[in-house]
Amino acid sequence: MVQKEHLFFNMYLPFSTSLLRLCKGLICLVTTLTCLFSCVSKQQHPTNFVNLYADTSGIPKDTISAERVQLQPSGLYYLNGHPFSGYVQWRSATGQLQKLVSLYKGEKHGKYRTFYDNGIPYEIRHFKNNKSSGRHYGYWPNGNMQFDYTYADDKQEGEFMRWYSDGKRYMFLHYINDKEQGLQQAWRRNGKLFINYEARDGHKYGLQETDLCYELKNGKLKS
Repeated sequence: MVQKEHLFFNMYLPFSTSLLRLCKGLICLVTTLTCLFSCVSKQQHPTNFVNLYADTSGIPKDTISAERVQLQPSGLYYLNGHPFSGYVQWRSATGQLQKLVSLYKGEKHGKYRTFYDNGIPYEIRHFKNNKSSGRHYGYWPNGNMQFDYTYADDKQEGEFMRWYSDGKRYMFLHYINDKEQGLQQAWRRNGKLFINYEARDGHKYGLQETDLCYELKNGKLKS
């Protein structure tokens, strides 16, 4: 009887030791992942988002057609040989409003809005002194949100979000001073993650794939 108990103990001990090691390994893994991804919620963005938007109080209410202005190589819009301040609108052959841009001294300053052929808003962007500054967001033709992100002095700042036309998540990224920082995720149409990594100080930790879906072309996030 004693020999049987001793034999059982010798068989059970290695198994229990291996199980204990496995449990310890899982605990360490969970702890590491928790520490890794917790820094996302602790990120501090140095940008003062309140100051991103242009002061348009000095822009005249004059609205003219796009045929009357000339876009210069410098990126400024001129009217009669001088930088134009006011609003410029583009219309289709049928008279449908296609684009409405706010200008100050020839520079894009304030809202930049475009529309689908049926008049539904496509994108609303904000500029300050001819640079992307503030929230940029747009819609699919069905009215669902297509993208939503923020620029500061022509640099991406904060959360970058894109959705598929059916409303499902496509890409949620995070930026600080135009560089990836924090959790970066993207999903295929079936809901499966194909990007899931943490970006910290120029390094990436986690799942990375280069076979992106068609919504992201040539690696460019700014549309």
